[in-house]
Amino acid sequence: MEIYVSIITLILFINFLLLSYLGFYLLTVREKRGALIYAILMFAVAIWAFFGAAENASLILSHRIIFAKLSYIGIVTVGPLWLLFVLKYTKARNSIFRAISIIVWLLCLGLFGLVLTNEYHNLVWTSYTLMGDTITEGVIFGHGLFWYVNLIFQYTLLLFGILILAWAARKRTSKNRKFIILIILATLIPWIGNFLFILMSVNITAGTDFAPISFAISGVIIVMSIYKYKYFSVVSLAINAVYRNIDVGIIVLDKTNHILDYNTAAEEKIGKKVVLGTALVKLEEIMGVALDGLVEERAKGHQAKCSNGRWVRIDVVDNVNSSGEVNGYSLAIYDIEKEMVAQENLNKQIKKLSISNDMMVGRELKMVELKKKIEELEGKNANKK
Repeated sequence: MEIYVSIITLILFINFLLLSYLGFYLLTVREKRGALIYAILMFAVAIWAFFGAAENASLILSHRIIFAKLSYIGIVTVGPLWLLFVLKYTKARNSIFRAISIIVWLLCLGLFGLVLTNEYHNLVWTSYTLMGDTITEGVIFGHGLFWYVNLIFQYTLLLFGILILAWAARKRTSKNRKFIILIILATLIPWIGNFLFILMSVNITAGTDFAPISFAISGVIIVMSIYKYKYFSVVSLAINAVYRNIDVGIIVLDKTNHILDYNTAAEEKIGKKVVLGTALVKLEEIMGVALDGLVEERAKGHQAKCSNGRWVRIDVVDNVNSSGEVNGYSLAIYDIEKEMVAQENLNKQIKKLSISNDMMVGRELKMVELKKKIEELEGKNANKK
């Protein structure tokens, strides 16, 4: 197969290598919330870049069309993967996550099926036209109805993901907020390039989409943010593993008394779903426990019965950053149901023993009284004789 290697081809291929590396790196730390989905997202963009490079390098029109179709493996999945990453990162409810996953993947399969069978309906591309005398000058793909449907679909998912992430950032710590901002920035760069390509027909080389090229810049920003904020560092992962698997419920709140984070054990202890951003007042209603006074006193060892009927012990601990500043507090929730049930059973046994003892003592007193009466009667009988 004849090929033509241009600067654009090289940039796309380097971008493919960079994104593939980032994807494999994220796979090594997939235990971190959202890391696995973001790794798959990086692979999807890498596929987009790889087949984009192959399309740009090919000198045969039929081959370019095939590579353009294969690049849609990445194109149609980028938006859904971005939204699913955001939902996982912000701890969306499992039912919501599953429902959205099913809907977006069905739409993706439908769109990709239309791309593969375009020759039979021309709903994605209506024509293929050379930009100049030779194919190296580029090919214009005429846009069909479902090309625009996919465009709207992808940008809608992008917008929803950014809005959800921006909302979640308001309730995060300063460090996490900066990381989220960089992720949003890295996400916007290629989509802005793609938008300019579509809206203004701005090209570096005729027929070349900016999006996969600018993903290289995104990759660099993501790598820098990961290393700068150590979001996927070994220490961070170790802490996260302990935090996630510990049998103590942890609910982290900021200075304004809103939930920043929580672990699975917290939901198990209180028996209800916890939502990020929930105010302390609402948490009190969910748990059925007056927390405001405990927070003010920074109480330790407070025992309470939750609305689900289970007994817990609550400790309130300040969250102190590396500068020694208090930027919120955490509720440590311990399950003491077994202890309280055992104590209750013990109290019942003590009560039964107490009643039994009282009965025994009462019987002994009556026996003593009866014995005195018998002795008195015997004394009277002796006097009569």
